Amino acid sequence: MNENSDSRDWGKKLFKYGIPVAAVLSLGWFVYAVLIAYPQVTACTASWMTVNAIGPFPEQEIAQFNSCLKLNEFGDYLAGSFAPLAFLWLIIAVLIQSRELKAQQDALMDQLVESRKQTNFLHAEQATARAETNSKRFEKFLKLVRLALQDVNRGSPYTRDADDVTFMRYMAKKNADSIVKAIAVLKGDAKPLHGFHPESIVEYAKKIYPYIDELRSLERILSAQDLETYRACHMPEVLEALDELDRFIAQQAAQNEREPAT
Repeated sequence: MNENSDSRDWGKKLFKYGIPVAAVLSLGWFVYAVLIAYPQVTACTASWMTVNAIGPFPEQEIAQFNSCLKLNEFGDYLAGSFAPLAFLWLIIAVLIQSRELKAQQDALMDQLVESRKQTNFLHAEQATARAETNSKRFEKFLKLVRLALQDVNRGSPYTRDADDVTFMRYMAKKNADSIVKAIAVLKGDAKPLHGFHPESIVEYAKKIYPYIDELRSLERILSAQDLETYRACHMPEVLEALDELDRFIAQQAAQNEREPAT
């Protein structure tokens, strides 16, 4: 930024002071060239006036008598006199053009910066919108899981009346363990306990079974804050219990296919 501001200040100073100085130098150079050429021009005019007043002379005698510059010599003088001025103004024109190109380049860079800012702003808005959408999806599925799990084990009135996050923090892990235990009882891997109803627990768990893929995908798309809540609500443990339920349902289906039809 400092280099760009220095170059812009230098260009402004050149445009402000350089052109007037060049104009003054050009005028001075022109006056100097006129002062040099003026004696020669006046002498030439006087000698021709003298020749014409005296009378006709042969061309050779006129050439000897006249000390004027020839036209081609006078043209060379003018070319040599004004060549430095032309070169000076050529340099000034190049500098002015480079300044205009620099201004255009700066304008394009400003547009590029603004475009990047707008792009970043749009990306941020899109990310915020996606995060809000995913957060609402998480709240929706959290409520579905809570409604299914709160009937698995009858918790205290505090947990039943609590909000979804509080309920899941305190009861989800316990209910997930109950689902795994109920499946083990139904498979014959564990003994049933008094007052424990594995069939009812599995039926309650089946209410959220269709959403297992959705619940698993949330872990990949949630924001950091929602992901922390996701884990604090023991959703990974609930998913493990649902995976166990998935395997149990698949075993039951395979077993039913192997049984002969009655």
